[in-house]
Amino acid sequence: MEQPESRDLTSISFNDFVSLVFNFAEQAKPDTPMSDFKIEIVDGTKLCGYYARLFQEPEFLLSRFTKQELEEGIDRAVRGTNGAM
Repeated sequence: MEQPESRDLTSISFNDFVSLVFNFAEQAKPDTPMSDFKIEIVDGTKLCGYYARLFQEPEFLLSRFTKQELEEGIDRAVRGTNGAM
């Protein structure tokens, strides 16, 4: 059995973080279900700041992502999937 794809978010930029949340399909290897994608978070303070910024200043998301991408990303951000984010 293959190990889940792993990602270290220690030095992720805000822009890359937003892409990961709302455009997961392009961030993971093709055909990788979210349940097989393990995110290893090393800098929790930075990530919490990114979430705060994301939900305090969300206007830019409307021009960058589709409604479906926004719905799926918010679902992942709020509920989390397989411990991700």
